[in-house]
Amino acid sequence: MNIHLFSTICLDEDEYPDLNLYRHYIDHYKKLGIQDENFHIVPCGVDSYKETFEDFEQINKQNNILTLDLVPKKYDVWKSHYIYLEWYKKINPDDWIVRPDPDEFNDYGHFNTIQDCATYLEKNNYKALRGSLMDRVSKDLYLNKVRYPDELFAQFPVQANITKHALSATWEKLLLFKATVPIRPGHHDMIWNPDKIKITQKSKQYWVRTPRPTPGIYDTNFKVFHFKWTSTLVDRLNNIKHKNLYSSFSRDKEKTNNIITGDRFNIIIQ
Repeated sequence: MNIHLFSTICLDEDEYPDLNLYRHYIDHYKKLGIQDENFHIVPCGVDSYKETFEDFEQINKQNNILTLDLVPKKYDVWKSHYIYLEWYKKINPDDWIVRPDPDEFNDYGHFNTIQDCATYLEKNNYKALRGSLMDRVSKDLYLNKVRYPDELFAQFPVQANITKHALSATWEKLLLFKATVPIRPGHHDMIWNPDKIKITQKSKQYWVRTPRPTPGIYDTNFKVFHFKWTSTLVDRLNNIKHKNLYSSFSRDKEKTNNIITGDRFNIIIQ
């Protein structure tokens, strides 16, 4: 049983990737037991942002991580999900997958490693583990630059529920799931697919839709620590050109502007 990490990192100007945060990300998941060969990172925006891509590749080489695939253009949620769907068909169905974004650092509570957690889920017939986002911000409430190798959680020690309460964005997350479990493109939850069932009654036939049994979900208070609130967000907000970008901050820019002035929070919801 292997644990695979699959993620997408945006190299384009609308996302402003923080490669210092990416270094912390790799360290975090290696500490939780992800093996070098089981990191699968898809970079987007390669054609337009070659210098960033070269830096990204250098970090991967230093960590013995192979780049899985390339999305030459800017971030496309459907394209990256298609790559995921083609990839996961090739892995062992007995394996497990974790799909954190590069700013999401999963915590597995009392389990020492993700492998320990997967073993528990296996033994208890669970197919997925669900937790929730918890934003991390700096003590002085500024959107500070991420430093490396300085300890990340010490740089952003304050816990806040900005995503859940201020942005009203999706805050529940799958922290781990069986390779056979179908997930939504945003990888926050599993796909719910109803079945059509033919009913015969008084010589008449008609179709009704009934939900398929959903895989067993282990609901926990485990957190996905969310390091979205750093200096790169200021550039992203300033660079939003239209309302149809992938980023939730394009859809919620007015809300975001209400809680951030310049590069500092006006309010923190805990």
